[in-house]
Amino acid sequence: MKNISCFTAILLFFIFGCSSPHNRSPWDIHDFKSVSGEVFLPDLFLGVPYGLLIADHKLFVLDRYDGKECTVIDLNSNSQISRVFPIGDGPEEVHPPLFLSYDYPKNQLELYERSGSRLSHASINPPDSGLISIHDRTSFKGFFSRVFMLNPNVYVGSGVFDNGPLCLFNQEGIHLREFGEYPMKEKVQIKRSMLLSAQGELMINPNRDRVVLAGLYSDQLLFYKINDTIPVKVKEYFSFEAELNFFENENSDHIEQNEKTFIYYLNAYPTESQVYLLYWGAKHKDAKEMKLSECYLLSFDWNGIFKKGYIIPSLLVNIAIDEQNNVLYGITSSFFGDRKLMRFEL
Repeated sequence: MKNISCFTAILLFFIFGCSSPHNRSPWDIHDFKSVSGEVFLPDLFLGVPYGLLIADHKLFVLDRYDGKECTVIDLNSNSQISRVFPIGDGPEEVHPPLFLSYDYPKNQLELYERSGSRLSHASINPPDSGLISIHDRTSFKGFFSRVFMLNPNVYVGSGVFDNGPLCLFNQEGIHLREFGEYPMKEKVQIKRSMLLSAQGELMINPNRDRVVLAGLYSDQLLFYKINDTIPVKVKEYFSFEAELNFFENENSDHIEQNEKTFIYYLNAYPTESQVYLLYWGAKHKDAKEMKLSECYLLSFDWNGIFKKGYIIPSLLVNIAIDEQNNVLYGITSSFFGDRKLMRFEL
């Protein structure tokens, strides 16, 4: 027993000893590269930005103010082009919150409106008027936290399903296959809001045949390859269970963060060869009390093989990667005041 205890102590040292007093990570951050950055376009007006996307030398900043949902920045001239996606019920309007991705094969924006479970496409080149034409809008039955189109007949979404947190479904919303693994199997009976809040970030690769699901309150990280409608798990990482309070009554069920709740993966960003994950590995309480000064950027290939890590000297909540120029764009946490748009050299 004494030898086992010594081995356990050594193992815990390697897992936790390489982190700061406020961070928990299964990765050896001593091997991570420290980067520096600065506020990007300090004169740019920001409301409460909550999402980033780079496509066709443009930076799309999801930021709701003045009745529109997105700012478009030209990265060649570092200047604002326009404000796009007016909020409303019209054919060219959206319901926030909005999730943007880049449909590489079509060279178009893909929009997901969570409040109405609607997926659509839009031109990547906004006119001066800012009124981008939205087309191929499809509404789905049921609720999905995030949705991507894999091909015209198959979609993938995250949410709370009987057989896992991921689902392949068709245009009519009929489930073709539910898959994935809940990180808290003993809590699976307490379903809707609890597990939905614990799912984390769903991302797909540009070829639309790989799926990544990264946990928010647990550090479960799943990589899948999609063969037609058959998901095949190619890699999994899982070191830390979620620390949450669970409540259930006749009308609803929900979770609450507590003193032990950690935040792990907050955001993901895809490129052709890699997926980048924004990782805190820190207690939510410490973030709220402004005890955190950094976070981490992890890169993996689409087979789930860890490639590289970076130490980011700001607490970010959203990211976008310009891989061609080795640049990270990020939005800072509101725990430190107004959110800022940052630029880091990788």
